Amino acid sequence: MALVQVRVGSLGKDRNKDIPVVLLTEMEGERTLPIWIGPAEASAIAVKLGEMDFARPLTHDLLASAIRECGGKVERAVVTRVAEHTYFAELHVDAPSGRIVLDSRPSDAIAVALRSESGIFVEEAVFEAVAAVMPKPGDPEAPEVPDDPAEPPK
Repeated sequence: MALVQVRVGSLGKDRNKDIPVVLLTEMEGERTLPIWIGPAEASAIAVKLGEMDFARPLTHDLLASAIRECGGKVERAVVTRVAEHTYFAELHVDAPSGRIVLDSRPSDAIAVALRSESGIFVEEAVFEAVAAVMPKPGDPEAPEVPDDPAEPPK
């Protein structure tokens, strides 16, 4: 299991499909992994990237806070696989009782990891699988997203 550390490279709306997309970019490399996500999850990621504050905790803030209050620490989010155009992820939590691995949608795992200042990783096999089917930049099928990672989807 080879893990590749990534960061949120960009967040926006795929203009070709009219769907929010988060681009995860290698920390030490040039590969990018596009993951199409829902509008609510895109907003949750954008809120954290834009360092916006709210008077009351949002759902992902609540989960991160609950983990901390129970004595746990979010260690990392991991995009583990892709099957039939669906990505799968896990949230790894160090808890007083030991490591807990929670099944998660990638967008939720990313939103919680950002709030917990935890690492975000992608299995090498996911990069390899997606590279075989992803259109190259400039191809009409390639996602078009803004350069500013904090720009929320429109």
